[in-house]
Amino acid sequence: MTKQTPSAKKKIATIGSRKPRDSGKKAVETTDQHRASWAVYEEFDLLDMYAKARNNPSLTADKGMKSKAWRELADVLNSKHRRTLEKAQYKSKLDRIMRDYDSYNEIKGLSGVGVCIHTGKLTFPDDVWDALIESKPKKQRSKIIQLHDIGFEHEVLCSMIAGDLRATGSEANSIDTLLARLRREEDASHASLQLSSDGWALC
Repeated sequence: MTKQTPSAKKKIATIGSRKPRDSGKKAVETTDQHRASWAVYEEFDLLDMYAKARNNPSLTADKGMKSKAWRELADVLNSKHRRTLEKAQYKSKLDRIMRDYDSYNEIKGLSGVGVCIHTGKLTFPDDVWDALIESKPKKQRSKIIQLHDIGFEHEVLCSMIAGDLRATGSEANSIDTLLARLRREEDASHASLQLSSDGWALC
């Protein structure tokens, strides 16, 4: 079993510890904000609506979505899921999901870490997992364990959103271009299967 070098341990210790960027605006905190719980499908709907809004020029500004767009998003999701959350709570939830996505990507990039193609779960050598857990304060370990146990459900949508935030013009993703890329990847995967005497085999 390969021992972790000091530089690798230092990299592991920084995962998930980055502070969110200060937008210059203080989010409105309410009692409901601290108690709000989210189902996976509610998170998906939030990401899906945000991704679509990002590709609508009338809803976006240089620094992100317009305040009006956030209000409309909150109204639609509140009506659909019978909730009474404020736009600040939706923005805060989106920020948390994207931070989880960044942590997931950083962990996935560690030496020896893989992703199970069947479950999407992260796979770790024992020494990497032990070093990762030991380097984290107790309050941060539950999220790392969650990523280890169930993976990250929103990787595709978050990947598209992250691409949009870093790209402009023709480089920016859209729902249609993302789906087209995924179809090409799926077709390429099927094309790599050839029929052998024992049945389908991956080449």
